[in-house]
Amino acid sequence: VAGGDDIGGYQIKKQRIEQKDHRFLTIKESIPRYINYCSSIARNSDKELYGKTNELKNFQKWLIDNRYHFEFISEITTESVQTYFDYLVEVKGNGPKTYNNTLGRLKNYYNVAKKRKWVDGENPFNNIDRQATSYGEKNTAYTVGQLKEIIPYIKENDPYLFNFIGFIYYGLMRPSEIRRMKIRNIDFEKKLIRIEASQSKVKQLDILPIAEPLWKLIEGMNLQNNPPDYFIFTSKEMPGTKEMGHNWSC
Repeated sequence: VAGGDDIGGYQIKKQRIEQKDHRFLTIKESIPRYINYCSSIARNSDKELYGKTNELKNFQKWLIDNRYHFEFISEITTESVQTYFDYLVEVKGNGPKTYNNTLGRLKNYYNVAKKRKWVDGENPFNNIDRQATSYGEKNTAYTVGQLKEIIPYIKENDPYLFNFIGFIYYGLMRPSEIRRMKIRNIDFEKKLIRIEASQSKVKQLDILPIAEPLWKLIEGMNLQNNPPDYFIFTSKEMPGTKEMGHNWSC
């Protein structure tokens, strides 16, 4: 019997040592560590970090408000997750794009938690279906007749917006890239635009030749009279030190 007690005591001691060496995280503990991972290792943008932080806080608050007494990540169930996404649609009125963005971020949170050994088991967010979208129907191109009416109107009534649109239309650039672009990104001698990896959505350097219509537009903006580190577009409608807000460019 004594020997059995010794064996049992050894097993208990060994189990406690293993638990001490590795402990699964609580939901509360995991959120700041996940955001730190996304920032320092995954190198997410500030906008994405803000979005992920909000999604996790909203989900955590909903769990508490609805009396899901989950402490550890592993306690999150498929049933609770499905109920949460039903709530987003039926109560919050989230559309397909917002719904899918939320699902993608929460799914990534659990995947990272598994990768970092903060939790074990299947990802409950994998059991939630994405919603069908109709992005193609939303992004309908203007007709030639509409453009003939719109472009002169914008050029006369909002020249600054006309310049911004010019970079999109003639430079085939994304609004987010234009917002982050500085005067030094333009090679005035070779007529090139250099989009740095930190400015690009796809996180890689891109060099764009400047088409003649865009070059004429750039010449009219007198950008060379400003410091090279100034942003080309700002909310003050002139080159400056502060990047234009996301809502303006939308």
